[in-house]
Amino acid sequence: MIGFELDVLYNLIYMIIGYSLLNLTVSLIANFRKKNTPGNNYIYMSILCSFGTIPLLFLYYPLSLVAWFISIVLYCRGAEMNHEEKKDYIPLSYLFSITIAAIITLALFSIFSLHS
Repeated sequence: MIGFELDVLYNLIYMIIGYSLLNLTVSLIANFRKKNTPGNNYIYMSILCSFGTIPLLFLYYPLSLVAWFISIVLYCRGAEMNHEEKKDYIPLSYLFSITIAAIITLALFSIFSLHS
């Protein structure tokens, strides 16, 4: 059972790193194209919080859940600020990113239920 938990934990860490790097790449591309991106600072803080989730997984697990939720809230607010002038348009990358975040959140909760 311990081996299964460690496998899930390591896969979750890879997913968090991939998710954070994907968000960083997309926001940096928009920044270098000189687009109107007022929410990029929120997205950068979101990336820092999501990277901060990884060591918290090993130190104090409930705090890692809080850091992950803060990261998701910051990302959603930053993406919303970047697309405020287009009220009726939700970009596909935004929905894709939120779907990945939901999968990671479910995995975090499943590890928490296995762990306790």
